[in-house]
Amino acid sequence: MTNRLFKLLLMLLSFHLIMSQLALGQLKIPTGTIQGKVSDADTKTPLIGANVVLRGTHLGAATDFEGNFVVKKVPVGSYVLQFDYIGYERVIKTDIIVRSERITTVQAELKMSAVETEGVSVTAGYFADDENQPTSSVNFSYEEIRRAPGSAGDVSRILMSLPSLAKVNDQSHNLIVRGGNPIENTFFIDNIEIPNINHFPHQGASGGPIGILNVDFIQDVNFYTGGFSAIYGDKLSSIMDVAFREGNRSEFDAQLDLNFGGFGGVAEGPIFKNKGSWLFSARRSYLDFVVDVFDVGSTIAPVYGDIQGKLVYDLNPNHKLMLLGIFADDHNAPDRETGEKNYMTHYGNQDLYQGTVGMNWRAIWNKSGYSNTSLAFTSNKYDED
Repeated sequence: MTNRLFKLLLMLLSFHLIMSQLALGQLKIPTGTIQGKVSDADTKTPLIGANVVLRGTHLGAATDFEGNFVVKKVPVGSYVLQFDYIGYERVIKTDIIVRSERITTVQAELKMSAVETEGVSVTAGYFADDENQPTSSVNFSYEEIRRAPGSAGDVSRILMSLPSLAKVNDQSHNLIVRGGNPIENTFFIDNIEIPNINHFPHQGASGGPIGILNVDFIQDVNFYTGGFSAIYGDKLSSIMDVAFREGNRSEFDAQLDLNFGGFGGVAEGPIFKNKGSWLFSARRSYLDFVVDVFDVGSTIAPVYGDIQGKLVYDLNPNHKLMLLGIFADDHNAPDRETGEKNYMTHYGNQDLYQGTVGMNWRAIWNKSGYSNTSLAFTSNKYDED
């Protein structure tokens, strides 16, 4: 009885102290910062004086001469950002997560709105009743990928639930798009082609059991299942166009991660007096450590790791260089007994290495257009017995 009374008095005292601090304004509410850039979707030129509003709050900002904006002292939480500019269509971005003492970067591209004239009434036909017409493209933001049920932060897993897509089996990300072959899918990251974005890649295909890309790097993903532009080459089934975000241009940030994919960390910061930024991550699997600790017999766990980074430098307001690097190595050595128990297609030694390094130059020539020029080198080594 005395113990319960003591706990009750302790709770009442703690509550009293918290309320007293709130009344005196001494208890600080954790806040973060939202910053980013607003540009024209067609020409990539910055939009000066665009309005940025956090819906449901009194917070907001306007873009400067370079299209940049900063909203400081935003309470921690999830927000909806609204972008407005005269002559352009409104853009709304959802699930903007603000973390304590961290900077959240948001990029927005606005399209010019059509000039409205007197309306013309047109009677719809029979097939216009269904408003949910299928499209050949879909977009996913970083937050949608991170919180998607069952995705485990893997960008390929979120695509498996889309219509017209099928997977070969539960142990691979080989996607069959509209009846095509998995080799007919292509991946692009910041205008640089990546042959495969999975660990333990399958030769002659585009899948693997575990994704390489760090979800904290992803700004958004556009997935095209038809009608894609000729700039993507001659692939027949699908195009996954991934945009990596830039690193923090204001301060150094770092975090440690432990998730389904492995353990590692992410670091980022500014370079050359805030004229650019860098972003780097490293990760390694931990299943082999778990097997050793719990002594589960002769089970051999696969070992894999990856590193990836992005370096951005502004030559001037209209010319930007981006250096991208993605590397992964995978090792596995199951014996015949393990292969039979796990219904594996083969057993033996596997040492796989893959890497891509490339540079992209984005140039805004005038208000009518821009160009992307990239040069990349890719290496794949399959050492299998």
